[in-house]
Amino acid sequence: MEDTKPAPPDEIAQYIVDGLRRQEIDQLELIEEYARQLREYRIGQQDQMIDEDDLDVDESDEVVDVQDSDEGTVVIRRNNCGSDCKGCPHGPYKYIVTPDGKGGQNWDYKGKVEGEGS
Repeated sequence: MEDTKPAPPDEIAQYIVDGLRRQEIDQLELIEEYARQLREYRIGQQDQMIDEDDLDVDESDEVVDVQDSDEGTVVIRRNNCGSDCKGCPHGPYKYIVTPDGKGGQNWDYKGKVEGEGS
């Protein structure tokens, strides 16, 4: 058995290292299993992300922000409804975008982003 206390990687935040050092062996086993499951989940979630350059957005719409989340790619955009509308663009609106499995995208409308725009 090794007598030398392991040194944590510099990339791990000190508050995590401190917390881990306070755990009993059975808790460390649970943490290890949870960390493995979380890693596998996050790897699977990467398949749900869409690069900003690959978003199916109409040229007349304005993408305000794009972020990754556990649900998929969060897109905030302003929408143009047509050439006759004097109030365009409308929004901004929030969408969760995920691949549809057929080469397209599912845009799940989440509502108007409060405090911005018209």
